[in-house]
Amino acid sequence: MDTMHHLIDFTGKSLLYTDEFDIDDYMNYYESKGNSAVTVNNERRNISAFFGWMRKCKMIMFNPCDNVETRKTIEKPIEYLKGYEIEELRDGCVTLRDRALLELLRSTGVRVGEAVLINREDVDYANGDVLIFAPKTGQYRTV
Repeated sequence: MDTMHHLIDFTGKSLLYTDEFDIDDYMNYYESKGNSAVTVNNERRNISAFFGWMRKCKMIMFNPCDNVETRKTIEKPIEYLKGYEIEELRDGCVTLRDRALLELLRSTGVRVGEAVLINREDVDYANGDVLIFAPKTGQYRTV
């Protein structure tokens, strides 16, 4: 709602009469205040969701945010652990259990939240597979 209040304050118009040019002007203003492209895109997504709701409720005929372009963002490359960093982690393991957990996370790519849900009956020792429940997606997968 803060986003919509800011948009109304900026345009001085009712949301029923706000068009894509008003939204684009607001996005330019929002970006000029020093906000990053990701933050501007999040603001646009909030506005679009609200206008989508208004369209769904038949308050407006179309979502004016559909024609407003998202800002270009630069994707940061993924940083992987280097060999010596993995060795330092291994050396830091005090117990065999610590080492096993480290190797599980490193070799399978499971999230910590998924690893804590693993039960002994989920492990297939013959094939070396583990059945993982992913709370994020709500599905099971084998790693």
